[in-house]
Amino acid sequence: MGGCAQNDNGGALGVLVPDNTNPYNALVLKGVEAKAQETGHIVIIANTNSDAEREKEILNSFVSMKLAGILSIPTWLENYCERNVPFILMSRFPYHEPYISRIEHKIRSRFSYIVNDDFLGEYMAAAHLIRQGYRDLYLVLGSTDKSNAEGIMNLTRMDGFKKALSDHSIPYSESHILSGINEEKTGKAGFFSGKKRPSIPGRGFPFSGPRVILVLSQDKERNKMDHELMSRAIAFHGHRCPGLAIGVRAALEAKRILEIGEAEPKGIYCVAEQMACFIDAIQVILGCTAGKGSLIYRPTGKCVFSFFNTNNGKAVRMAKLDNDAGLDKEEAIRFILNQPLEQVFSLSSPTIPAPAYAPRGAAMACALCGERTAESMLRVKDGKPVCLECAGLI
Repeated sequence: MGGCAQNDNGGALGVLVPDNTNPYNALVLKGVEAKAQETGHIVIIANTNSDAEREKEILNSFVSMKLAGILSIPTWLENYCERNVPFILMSRFPYHEPYISRIEHKIRSRFSYIVNDDFLGEYMAAAHLIRQGYRDLYLVLGSTDKSNAEGIMNLTRMDGFKKALSDHSIPYSESHILSGINEEKTGKAGFFSGKKRPSIPGRGFPFSGPRVILVLSQDKERNKMDHELMSRAIAFHGHRCPGLAIGVRAALEAKRILEIGEAEPKGIYCVAEQMACFIDAIQVILGCTAGKGSLIYRPTGKCVFSFFNTNNGKAVRMAKLDNDAGLDKEEAIRFILNQPLEQVFSLSSPTIPAPAYAPRGAAMACALCGERTAESMLRVKDGKPVCLECAGLI
């Protein structure tokens, strides 16, 4: 703690903060005062209001008071360069290249400092959200002006955010950085509910109190429903897996897009182009089955589903995207169930016509084995109708 810790005979400590009403700064001050009480120091607190000239004036006053030491969350680092008093710089001191300037290197060699690792902190926050299955992330920042400590701190955080996206193979877009947000200029009421609040394309501003509560409430209800449906699908299928989650999400979105009611026993069809775990979830949620002719296999090998509601003529084709590639099992399940639809499937109109309800074709006996076979599956061999096996095709 430099000169501050060496004074055991009482005295005063000067503390400079940009704004003591800021919750973070208030916690820092609380910790400083608690430790100062243990060591027999009193604390003199001054607000700089993030103003370099005001900070310089306060520093001059503190130096003239011959304090035991000065602790500061700095605004303008040059104010501290030539001071011959014990300083501890806190929190806003830049930590990562390329933002460490000649002045900062000089200060590091002379003073003690306690800093947040803003790069690592933002990296960990973004990586945590990605592990939970979220990939459409936005970062809201204040100033990114390289000439002041706050701007450098935010640039460092931005770098951590970008690194997390890169390490998880998520493309970075400048539109996902909302910078220049300043509560001091807009006022907290204006920041959270005013007309000037920033917006996320297609989503509005996500931080207003009522709207956040509403979104979280909706997500909570949907997640509860998804969990119940997953449980039903697991009971039918036999295990929990991303494939089953694909079927749950596809069936839920089909119900929404095709406006399928809870009691529509007929007229709902699914044409699946690959047979895998998701088929069982579709059967559980939509009631489509092969026996009823409403679950039809079209063997292209693609993770593609075409859904039809012949009661109202609505239809949609869903093709699974690979945005969950690289995630582990549970991360992939959360991603599939919780991400925006456009991150999970690409949507288009079906390339095939709607099936007829429970088609029942004629059947006849194979001329070779004698077993009854659907006419659509018969082939002609030596002028006689034969099944696929007898025709040597399977």
